[in-house]
Amino acid sequence: MIYLNKTGYNGLYRVNRQGKFNVPFGRYKSPKYLDRENLLAVSRALQDVDILCAPFETVLERVSPGDWVYFDPPYVPISQTANFTSYHANGFGLSDQERLRDVCVELSKHKVYVMLSNSDTETIRSLL
Repeated sequence: MIYLNKTGYNGLYRVNRQGKFNVPFGRYKSPKYLDRENLLAVSRALQDVDILCAPFETVLERVSPGDWVYFDPPYVPISQTANFTSYHANGFGLSDQERLRDVCVELSKHKVYVMLSNSDTETIRSLL
């Protein structure tokens, strides 16, 4: 996974409709994917961290006040030609963005810190 992340285009992870990894090679002269010191430091930093691959709504069952949650969904396209949202085999459409917004609002009501990245588009701003 580290090799794919460090050598793929922009550190991207996405899959095609068959669920297979689908990222072109990046343009790195000498990617540093085997960095023992960094791997050990990251291992120490992640000792009490849960990283999950699960539907984002499940976070509601796992958090406590004061927790911090970060979401990085597929971004809403910023133009007609930048319309790739299939980082997941099932895609990620507007209804998914709306559900994610609702989860963020619910988390905030329960004093959970939330950070969400996305494109700066009218569509996303209209969800606020």
